[in-house]
Amino acid sequence: MTLPLTHSILDGLNIKIGDNIFILPTSSIIESVQPSKDMIKLVGDGSSSLLMLRDEFIPIIRLYEYLNITPKTKELTQGILIIVKSGTQKAAFFIDEFLQQQQVVLKTIETNF
Repeated sequence: MTLPLTHSILDGLNIKIGDNIFILPTSSIIESVQPSKDMIKLVGDGSSSLLMLRDEFIPIIRLYEYLNITPKTKELTQGILIIVKSGTQKAAFFIDEFLQQQQVVLKTIETNF
């Protein structure tokens, strides 16, 4: 089997938010945790949250807000936090659950699309 150079294979982790399934590249994932209340710190007016993990504060990103999706739960202690890293920056993605790991084939979008 021959694949064109415009294709690549990505190892990913299937995650679920509400009824939607997404894939996160496993190369970006550091770990996953189900946080307890003492691990969550509120900042500012209480609308932003930080995860305190091993003496490090990591911002929590509620993906359902950015993607305009209704999650199964909005309570941080009821879901899962996936800690990801890009360069030197870390973030904790709040998701409902993770499913399984799989490989996916990526193809670039055509310029006229």
